[in-house]
This record gives sequence, structure tokens and C-alpha cells, in this order.
Amino acid sequence: MAPGARSEWLMAVPARQRFYTGLLGLMLLGFFGALAALWWIDGSSYADVAGWLGVPVISENGDAYAHAPLPFFDLAGVLSWGECAAQGVDVYEQNPCDPMGRPFNYGPALLLLLPSAGMGLTLALGVVLELAFLVTLTLVLRPRSAGEFAIAMVAGTSQPVLLAMDRANIDIAIFVMVMGAALLSQKRWPGRLSFYGVALFGAFMKFFPAVLFALLLRERPRALLGLGAAALAAMAGYVFWFGDDIARALAHLPDLIPVQMAGAPILPTALANEMGVPQARTLLLTTGVLLTLIGSLLLLVQYRPALAAIDWSRARYMAMLCGLAVTMGCFLSGMSFNYRFVFLIPVLPGLMALQAETQDRGLRRLAACLVGLVCVCLCYCTVYWDGVLLLGLPPAPLIYLHEILWWIMMPLLGGFLAAFASQSPLFDRLLHDPRRKT
Repeated sequence: MAPGARSEWLMAVPARQRFYTGLLGLMLLGFFGALAALWWIDGSSYADVAGWLGVPVISENGDAYAHAPLPFFDLAGVLSWGECAAQGVDVYEQNPCDPMGRPFNYGPALLLLLPSAGMGLTLALGVVLELAFLVTLTLVLRPRSAGEFAIAMVAGTSQPVLLAMDRANIDIAIFVMVMGAALLSQKRWPGRLSFYGVALFGAFMKFFPAVLFALLLRERPRALLGLGAAALAAMAGYVFWFGDDIARALAHLPDLIPVQMAGAPILPTALANEMGVPQARTLLLTTGVLLTLIGSLLLLVQYRPALAAIDWSRARYMAMLCGLAVTMGCFLSGMSFNYRFVFLIPVLPGLMALQAETQDRGLRRLAACLVGLVCVCLCYCTVYWDGVLLLGLPPAPLIYLHEILWWIMMPLLGGFLAAFASQSPLFDRLLHDPRRKT
């Protein structure tokens, strides 16, 4: 096989990395296996433990789903859509197959793929999906030392992972596909085309993976234009064919829930309401977004020589880019639910690799600080533990602190996206066009 044709993580790796990666996989499997055993043996004890870990367990109408407390709640809802659609029910309007009546609010393409067997497959598919997620998560983190192993354990057992595993949300299926494609060799066209195909498929299923097409900036101008045109044509055709259904699905998206989400609109909305001037929300939000962009550009200017040395085609940095694109896109759009924070986890291996490899002391310290900040945000993705507010404090200051941490983190992480974009062959062509007169 030609050099570079195999994925980086399939190539020979140091024995220490193999040891810590294997240990991480076993520890995660043991941790979540113990939670699954507890649910199987004593559902009420599982609900207590999950609540203590910050994951509110679904128990409402649990008996109607044949297992209570209810795991894989989101997957059960998804499968109920397929069951009702097979019976001719318009699931965009009603869903009698789901005891909680959740209407369809994903991409219409997903509805064509769902099995008609419905919720009877929930447990079996949930177990398969979550095993695939744990394997992918282990391969993404791949700790190389005891310190990286400790950080990987914090990330792998953090609240977003716990919530995603409890709910079996489709986001973890998208995570598996996106990260699986990112781990393929990105130095050759088969790996790159596979990645773009996954991004398109994910966008058809749940919209937000469309932000991954920002990675087209790594292509040479001709390839960028060709692939970009093909992606736009595919999405335009999708919208043309399913436009009405897409609009109906989007109408069922949930509103902002500050205690369950992190998003750019949350803090401006809360501040505007506190000031008694709701109209100020747009101004505050615009100001925040502009400051985020300025902060990202300032970081790029400060560390540009060191950032320019990053090889974004390497698996760790490629996974980091995917995580950054999804996290930044969902944060700015206000649609970053707690379980979607799992896409923040791939940022950690990239930051730790940068910390170990860069010669710039300032950038090394920044990477170390960001590792800590990302871990804090992963562990502090909800203001509720065991059904009560953290430390018994009122919700407002906890929500403010939660959102302020994200507003601090986003410009710093955005600097790496700016660094990636600045290395685009397209920008290099525009700035250094040989036909331009000197």
C-alpha cells in the first residue's frame, strides 16, 4: 500500500500509546457497563446515580416504553417516526407511535432510512450505536501519557458523554461517522472524498454537519470550486425536493433552554431581559460575535508563525478541526445542546499534541490553559446535579457563569480555525498571485 494511504491511527504507534489507548477503552467500557448493569438490576438506583452525575433520567411515561427509567429516550423517538411513517402517519404533524408524541424535527432524508419495526429495536440498536461511539471516542483521544490518559478519562466520562449515552441521540451516530472519516488519511483523495460524503450525509440527516464543508478551504482553488459547487448543487437539490418538509421539521426545533444548552444568543437575551430592554438583544449578540471574531484574529496574529507549522492533515489536528467547526457553528447559531458538546472532545487531542510539539512557549501555555478550560466546560455543561441547582444557588448566576466561560473559550478556539483558514491555498493564491506586478 502506498505511503499515506493508510490512516495515521492504523500505522505503528508507540507501545506506551497502545497501552494507554487500550486502558482508556477498557475503563470507559467498564464505567458505562457498570451503569448499564445498574440500570438492568435496579432502575431506581440508576436514576439516582445518573441524577447525581448531572443527567436527568427520563421517567415520564416510562412504562409506556417498556423500560423505566428510560434509556435511549432520543433513539426511541427517532425509531417511532419510522414506525408511524410506515403506517402512513404524517409524523411532521403528529406521532401516536411515541407515548410522548414527539413530532419529526430532523432532516427528511433520515425518515427514508428508518426501519418500520420502530421502538422494538431501541435497546438493540442503542447498544450497537453506543459501543461504536465508545470505540470511536477512544481512537480519537488516544492518550500518549499518564497525563493525557487522565484528561481523556475526564472527557470520556463528562456530562455530555453521559447524557448522549443515556439518550442515544443521533448526534453520536454523526460523531462516529465524522470522526471515523477524519481518522482516515486526509493526504489522499479517497479519505478526503469520504469525509465530504459523510458531511453531506450528516447535513441531510440533521443539518448542523453542513458546517464541516468549511474544511474545503484546505483544497486547491480548482478542487475547492469543483467540490464546493457539487456540495451546493446537492444541497440545493435536497432543499428543492424536500423544501416543505424541511420547513415543517425546523418548526418543531426546541427553543433555547439555558440550563441545557450553550449558545451565543443565551447571554445577550438574559442581559437584555435583566436590563428591561429586550430590543438590546440583537445589539448585544452582534457585539459579542464581532468581539469573538476579533479575538480569533488577534490570536492568529500573535501566534501566526507557530500556528503555520501545524499539519492539519494529521489525524489529531483533523479531528480537532471537525470539533472546532461543529462547536463554533452550533454555538453561534444557538443550537448547541448538552449532548452536542461531545464534538468539543476531539479538540483536546489536538491541543495536547500542539502543547507537546510547538516551540513557541506562549502558544504552549495557551494550549495548556485551553485544555483545562475545555475540561471545565465539559464537566460544567449543566447547572443541575441530582435535580437541584449546584450549591443551592439561584439559576441566574450559574447560567451567566456557564455562558461567560463559553464566550471566553470561543474566541481562543476560533483562533485555530482562523489559522487553518489563513493557510488555505485559495488565500495564498489571492495574496501571492504570480501574475500580479510587483
